[in-house]
Amino acid sequence: MCTQLSTPRPEPVSARSPVTTRSVAARPVRERQIRAQPVVAAAPRPPLPKREPRAPDYGTNASIAALVQSFEQATLPREQWTHTAHLVVALAYARRQRPSVAFARLRDAIQRYNQATGAVATATRGYHETITRAWFHLVRHFLDVFDDGRSLAALADALVGLYASKDVLFEHFSRERLLSAEARAGWVEPDVRALPELEVFTREDRVWLSALDGRAAALASNAPAKPVAPLALAVERELVTVAS
Repeated sequence: MCTQLSTPRPEPVSARSPVTTRSVAARPVRERQIRAQPVVAAAPRPPLPKREPRAPDYGTNASIAALVQSFEQATLPREQWTHTAHLVVALAYARRQRPSVAFARLRDAIQRYNQATGAVATATRGYHETITRAWFHLVRHFLDVFDDGRSLAALADALVGLYASKDVLFEHFSRERLLSAEARAGWVEPDVRALPELEVFTREDRVWLSALDGRAAALASNAPAKPVAPLALAVERELVTVAS
């Protein structure tokens, strides 16, 4: 008699059966960690720091002459028209021209440069009369004190070191007064401390007058019966009258 062996009936396969789907527990640990982390957008990179333009070299008389020429021809890049460049150009104007005409020419040159480089003059931007004139005054006073015949480059180096900060003017003007529309349009007097007094004569004037005094003394020694008044005195009176 043959005995029939019964085949075990297969159990139903569940959707969560480990036979068909890997359970969370069966996944690798690293995979579970990655899947569990929320997706976060990458933070934006901070902007690169703004690179300051390379400061031109004003260490020689030739480089200063090149600066003045490029400024007057309006070929100087706007980013190089810095506070330092303002000072050096003002120094060159103050030293090579008579005080009575130097500032007027500097003002005209700045306004031409601003117009050529697109700096529109408004009530709050563009050429500033009081700031420009006050700095020119300080540059002239610097020459009164330090101009002993040294080179323009040596003077420029000392000037830039002395007046490196633009805030120097606030030692003489209140912020409200200096930054007012009135001060931009025209000259206003300091309201904190007066600007330093200027010499009546430039270094060239004093050298010239000294030479005239020497010539007058030589002429007087040849005519003892009729002393000749020093010519420099007459010239000095004339210059004082013009300066006042």
